Order: sequence, then structure tokens, then C-alpha cells
Amino acid sequence: MDGHNALVQSIINYDNPWMAPRGTRSRWTKKLPFKIKDATKQKVEVLYFPGCNASYVPEITPTARSTAMLLNRMGVDFGILGQKERCCGSTAFRVGATAMFEKYRAENIKRLNGLGIKTMVTACAGCHSTFSHNYAGELDFEVVHVVEYLDRMVAEGKITFKKPLNITATYHDPCHIGRYSGIFDPPRNVLSALPGVTFNEMNRIREYSFCCGSGGGVKAGYPDMAAATAGRRLDEAKDVAGADVVVSCCPFCEINLGEAAKNRGDGTRVADLLDLVNEALGDEQ
Repeated sequence: MDGHNALVQSIINYDNPWMAPRGTRSRWTKKLPFKIKDATKQKVEVLYFPGCNASYVPEITPTARSTAMLLNRMGVDFGILGQKERCCGSTAFRVGATAMFEKYRAENIKRLNGLGIKTMVTACAGCHSTFSHNYAGELDFEVVHVVEYLDRMVAEGKITFKKPLNITATYHDPCHIGRYSGIFDPPRNVLSALPGVTFNEMNRIREYSFCCGSGGGVKAGYPDMAAATAGRRLDEAKDVAGADVVVSCCPFCEINLGEAAKNRGDGTRVADLLDLVNEALGDEQ
């Protein structure tokens, strides 16, 4: 479809689906109070892979900073690829540009395996599922979603939250880390551990969750359907869970649900779990 062709052409031209210059991929790091290691030049145990959305979309870049601040707080020896990071290829694969996906897959495998890292961490559900499933068996390191790291730290009492959030929240399971990867409990454990949070579930959750309407090329190919689907999900969040904040761990979910919430104008907030974590830590970005 025309919308899909534009996304694919952007990846070919810019290594990202947002027609953004390669040179601005690490611009989000400039507001951090510390310097992140360059994993292409320095040895690190963990590579943080922000992905295209967190690197370029203004509404999502705070999540890139929140993730980096959390890793830094936990004492993780990590770095990023910076301007040398390239799209994981998820968008191309989902809309059927499989030949181009295979090209990116092969090049990414060669580059990533050459770093000598032990773990790749991402806060993007799409990147996580792509590296975990579409690159399966080809990577020399483990791939984890940062919420899995965080859940472990909370359970071990290594993170102390100090700022009550005073919100009623519900959690929206992204398709990529939910049904696709089975990551259901870690985000709920973390959300429930945040002070001042009343956590209520919607009806359709976990493996039976209702898609936000954005992924798989739906938003690009069928924008009206994507908007209507997001609206139905927000109805469920408000009418069933009584939530004023809808929380997720996927930039595509957050973009689509966030746009729907803005258009409704009823005060519903859509937030990434990592952003709430840093609010509760007193580290808002």
C-alpha cells in the first residue's frame, strides 16, 4: 500500500521509517546528566538498543532517556550504537518487504555479534520481538526487555521508589511482548509496586488483550481503523478499569493510543511504564 511503501522507502534512505537523518539518531542523549558509552568504540557488557521510535519520535524520546537513566541507576555497564544503530527491520517485515528485512537482518547480526556484548536491552516491544524471534539462533547474546530487568531489581529490593504518583492506572499488553513473547507479569509487578498507584485491569488482557490498532502496518495502511480501534481500547480503560492513565511498554501503542487520547480531550494520559518508574524515583525527564 502507498503508506507502507513510504515507510519502506524511508528505511532504505534513512535506516529508519520516520525520514529522519541518520546523524540525529542519538540526539535524545543530549539531555542526559551523564555520558553514555559508545559501544562501537568501548567494551560494554550490555547494549541498549533504543530503536527508531525512541530515537526520533518526540513523544517517545523521553522513554529512551528514562531507560538510560534506569540502567545507569542500576549500575549496568552499558552503551549504545549511536548514529551507527540501524532499524531492526520489524516495520519492513510486518508489511511484507521481506527481501529488505533479510538484508537488514544480516547486516545487524554481523555488527551486533562483533561487539562482544552479553546482553541487549530494549524498551521497544517491536524491537524485542524482532530480535528475539526473527533473529533467533543467530545472535551471540541474550535479548531482554528492560521491564524484565526492572522487575528483577524491584523483587530483590534494589530500587526504592520515593514519590507517590497518585493515579489510577491500567496496563495495556502490547502484542509484541504480550502474546508474542509471553511477558505479562513483569510490567504488572512493577506498576503495582509504584507508590500511589491504584492498578485496575481491563477485561481483555494478557493473551486475550485487544490490539491498540497500530502495529503490523495497520496505522500506515488504515489510519481510520487504527484510530477507531484505539478509541475502543480507551473506552475500555475508562469504563471498565476507571483509569486516568493507560500504561504500556510499546512505542507504537503509546503513539496510537496517545493520539486517540489527545483527540478525545477527556484528560486520559497514555504513558510508558519506564516514564512512570522514573517519576516515582524522582527522575522525570
